[in-house]
Amino acid sequence: MQIRDENDQSPYFVAPSNGYSLCASTASQQGESIAAILALDSDVNDQLEYSLISGSGRINAAKYLEIDSQSGYLSLKQPFTDLKPLPSEIEFGIRVSDSGNPPHSTQIPMKIKVVDIPQIIPQFSRLSYLFAISEDANVGKVIGQLQIEEEQPGHLQKTLKYSIVSKHDEAKLPFTLDEKTGKIILQSLLDREKIEKYYFVAQVQDTD
Repeated sequence: MQIRDENDQSPYFVAPSNGYSLCASTASQQGESIAAILALDSDVNDQLEYSLISGSGRINAAKYLEIDSQSGYLSLKQPFTDLKPLPSEIEFGIRVSDSGNPPHSTQIPMKIKVVDIPQIIPQFSRLSYLFAISEDANVGKVIGQLQIEEEQPGHLQKTLKYSIVSKHDEAKLPFTLDEKTGKIILQSLLDREKIEKYYFVAQVQDTD
């Protein structure tokens, strides 16, 4: 007899409780990915599918943006060059649905502030990072480092602040994010049998 897992859990986003918020500039090009949306599902074997929900604001998000239904990568359908005035805000939603029977879905608000090219926005060198560490690693070990894009030399003279803005559950993270360097540092012992993976969302801000 095979017992199947009941689809009784809705997928959930790894995001701040008030939704996603980010900046983009008119320099962003068609096809460029500007955000990686991440959702998880506690049900076994569920496949997740992402979709964009146009908001009720004056700017039609679907005109400029599209989301890959499988990866959750949000990219530009066309540049923001015709947006006036600047800065402008695009408000919309993201929905994630699972493949269960019956299917469940969750949605979350998203806001993108579009600024003019002269305003240099600090951006991570990658949309998502994956770091691995041994279970027996010592406290204080550097797990990895978040960095901004190398082609943003203007930020080398500016003060940047790195921070964690959300995580996937209420469990305390066994590491800290150094707000000045972006280094992820182990602060407590790991137990792979209890938790194998940690997901979190980080941001970098120009504080000058």
